[in-house]
Amino acid sequence: VALFDAATRAGARRMLLLALRLAVDIHDAGIAPDVWFAVQKEPGLNELAAVALSHLQSGEPATTRKEIAFHLRLRERGAHRWQYITRLAFTPSHADWQAFRLPARLSRIYYLLRPFRLLLRLASKRGLS
Repeated sequence: VALFDAATRAGARRMLLLALRLAVDIHDAGIAPDVWFAVQKEPGLNELAAVALSHLQSGEPATTRKEIAFHLRLRERGAHRWQYITRLAFTPSHADWQAFRLPARLSRIYYLLRPFRLLLRLASKRGLS
């Protein structure tokens, strides 16, 4: 109960329930009936579990669009969804470091360059460049 309360306060209850569902599906874990009831009644959890299981079983990397959609659906609060999108848009990735070779003293500029690199990538995929 304390774990559920903490997860609820943190906005991570759906993540906890998904983890429990996957533990049952993958490892046939035994969980208490009242906990299983909470897992079963969580809206959209069956679909999230199916997506996660499919990804785990295929071993294929998720497409960016599907991965983003999964992570957004996993978050319960609008503020947490916004935080995820903001981090995704502004936190430099390995690809950013490879695309722009900057000296270490200018590494903070990667945070500014990332949104532009993403926009250029999107434009090139849509044939706008």
